[in-house]
Amino acid sequence: MNATVFHLIIGIEVYSHYKVNTLSNYTTRDVSIIQSLVSILNGAEVGGLGKLYFEGSNSKLTTIGIHPYKGKGITMCTHIV
Repeated sequence: MNATVFHLIIGIEVYSHYKVNTLSNYTTRDVSIIQSLVSILNGAEVGGLGKLYFEGSNSKLTTIGIHPYKGKGITMCTHIV
């Protein structure tokens, strides 16, 4: 029997204005949100599609946008057999 494996890739983008991006603990708002999303979604079951992972060659964290709206983007993937 031949098995076909698919990679489902999901992208999430978080933008923030530069005037409100720095939080009181000197971290940035977009990084804090991305860290929370990864901790919640990494290994989470996606309805009928399998588990979502932030690892491997298909997953990445990038800086996106231009001044004054900059942010972070993450790419997560799941394997469908």
